[in-house]
Amino acid sequence: MEDNIEVIDFLKEASGYNTDKDLLDWILYSAKTVYSEIGSSHRWYDEKNVVINVNDRFISYNWYHMTGDSSVSDMDLEFDWNAVRFVEPYEVTVTKYR
Repeated sequence: MEDNIEVIDFLKEASGYNTDKDLLDWILYSAKTVYSEIGSSHRWYDEKNVVINVNDRFISYNWYHMTGDSSVSDMDLEFDWNAVRFVEPYEVTVTKYR
């Protein structure tokens, strides 16, 4: 967590939680998700990037979407605190055809 201590401190202050477990639960289940995108897929899970809005700051983190009966802990997957970072929104123009 030392690489991004400013973001972690911001989240702890905003959430009111100080332990990794409590903070992680708050990030995953209470913070307002504004964007989520599936990255690479594996047999039992998909990796996804999630952006949350906390006090008008956007924060990105990586997590897992389980596709089988196993849980994150069953698969020995862990939250990567070093991947938590402040991000800024940007616009993308997409052309679709019908």
